[in-house]
Amino acid sequence: MDKIAHANEWMEFAEADLDAAHILKAHHRPHIEIICFHCQQAAEKALKAILAYNEDEIPKIHDLVQILDSCEAHCPGIKSAFLKQANHLSPLATVGRYPSEIETTEEDMNRAIETAENILSAVKRMWQQPGAQNKD
Repeated sequence: MDKIAHANEWMEFAEADLDAAHILKAHHRPHIEIICFHCQQAAEKALKAILAYNEDEIPKIHDLVQILDSCEAHCPGIKSAFLKQANHLSPLATVGRYPSEIETTEEDMNRAIETAENILSAVKRMWQQPGAQNKD
């Protein structure tokens, strides 16, 4: 698989997680923890798309700050742009999958959705920059 197809595959999964968050939020009884989990996953997969595009190793971790560290080599400034949001989303990687001591609120959910949308939009803009897909 070429690097563009590989990166696009990661982005498709990121978008699916974000879609799931929106669908769950519209549900009559939204499950905040699961929505937050999907938002973290969407952001994680979008960032991993950057690594896939650059043919870098894709770590099997959920810590967005560590993933941003890896992305920084390919996208200078991305860590400082998303550090605060990554610190908010990273702990949400487990709240939707396991009983958790982290209490999530509707405010956390809305912030998680907004953050995931921002990260996905930023990564998509990278793909749309002239010459971005021809970069070697």
